[in-house]
Amino acid sequence: MNLISKYIQGSEVFARPILNHLRTIVNTACPEADETIKWNCPHFVYKNKIICSFAAFKSHCAFTLRLADKLHDPKNILQKGSSREAMGHLGRITKLSDLPAKGDLIKFIRESKQLIDSGNTSVTRDNGKLPVASAEMPQILLKSLNSSVRLKAAFEKLPPSHKKEYILYINEAKKEETRIRRLNKVIAKLK
Repeated sequence: MNLISKYIQGSEVFARPILNHLRTIVNTACPEADETIKWNCPHFVYKNKIICSFAAFKSHCAFTLRLADKLHDPKNILQKGSSREAMGHLGRITKLSDLPAKGDLIKFIRESKQLIDSGNTSVTRDNGKLPVASAEMPQILLKSLNSSVRLKAAFEKLPPSHKKEYILYINEAKKEETRIRRLNKVIAKLK
């Protein structure tokens, strides 16, 4: 049994048929997609890009299309932007009948696949702009890197995108204890 099968089996009883149905649709529309678990939820990845994901909660399920803002949606099926009531682009899914037609979902997934094939995968946020977060080096990370030649060398070998990811990971913490915990995780990965 793979990880997604285990996830579905461990979900609430009402969610299992919904998740199995969504999984079948994704595998039909993009059989090349890899199934994986990211952030504790099932994701479907094509050419190292996330196409979609789903999640089960206590009383509802959610389905997210990573490139939803770029998809043609003449029937206004997808909830986009700040109007979304629940995580996901199909709102709160509590039963199979809450899902749009299978053909519509297959169209969205195939269009997502085409966008990935064309390299058109940049994602915008609710306000139409990419998220702005400070990429300024946090002092606690700088002190740690300066205290160890080996750590500093390991950090400097990282590609710029990975450096920025670590910096943002620490900077986005609201509490000092969270920043320290995140710093320790970054240092552990660099060792």
